[in-house]
Amino acid sequence: MTIKCDFNIKRADFSLSFKTELSSDKITVIKGKSGCGKTSLLRLMAGLDQLPTGFFSLNNQIFQQDSFFIPTEKRPIGYVGQDSQLFPFMSVVKNIAFAQKRRFCTDYALPNLDELFAVFDLEHCKDKLPEQLSSGETQRALVIQSLMNTPKLFLFDEAFSAIDEYRKGIILNYLMDYLAQRKLPAIYISHDSEEVKKIRSVQIIDLD
Repeated sequence: MTIKCDFNIKRADFSLSFKTELSSDKITVIKGKSGCGKTSLLRLMAGLDQLPTGFFSLNNQIFQQDSFFIPTEKRPIGYVGQDSQLFPFMSVVKNIAFAQKRRFCTDYALPNLDELFAVFDLEHCKDKLPEQLSSGETQRALVIQSLMNTPKLFLFDEAFSAIDEYRKGIILNYLMDYLAQRKLPAIYISHDSEEVKKIRSVQIIDLD
């Protein structure tokens, strides 16, 4: 599986030209100082934002080629970002069930949900509403939701920033095994250098 990307971002506060082909057998970590365009880049890949020109494809499936554009909800991409949210009127387990119903890919089996709740230490939060969760619990629920949506590409933008170091280590180990077993790619943004060191089989792209 190959990921091809060609975006030329020009904003009032920064500009970024990003043209590359990413390896799908490694986790790609995108580094760079705050405001250099890391989040903007992932939002373009996810289809949350759109440029008038650009190119993005996954395994020869084109999601954008200039004016041709496939919207977010039709892209088999799991995005967990700084502004990701759960439906406020649904419990955690119902949010995750909704994602499962809308799963993208049947090429690989769903993970075991009970196992996910155990690994992510969220059994006690199943019936809670999002407003009752801590920041760390919300992030863990969002990652489970993305896993149950069975995307073909994962985008993580500071998705583990509110999770304590102990749980983060356990979750990252599970996640890396999960991706490797299913041969799924992921693109990862984190300002935490110690967090990045925990990632196995990584390629790093520095935007500075």
